[in-house]
Amino acid sequence: MNGAYLIGTTSGEDAAFLHSLGIDEVIDYRTERFETHAADVDAVFSLVGGEVLERSIAMLKPGARLLTPAAQITQESSPRQDILVSGQEAQPRTDHLTFLAELIDSGS
Repeated sequence: MNGAYLIGTTSGEDAAFLHSLGIDEVIDYRTERFETHAADVDAVFSLVGGEVLERSIAMLKPGARLLTPAAQITQESSPRQDILVSGQEAQPRTDHLTFLAELIDSGS
């Protein structure tokens, strides 16, 4: 990604995998709180809801974007009106996940 600095969270043993995907900084969520590493970020893509999502929202600068399939959240229900929100709780579908896995396996 041109000009973006990407931060990802994972358990420690998966750090190399995230780096291989192009993540610049990897935070082990079992030993560190991600919000101590960044503030005023432009965008958050969160796959986790609840308290983790609340902490993610707090990191965003005004005008930033939040995208999450982990929670039902709308612009109106957001705790912050100065960010752009897109959230819809998603239920995984085996056929969709299989299709995505096939795309990944084929290098697409």
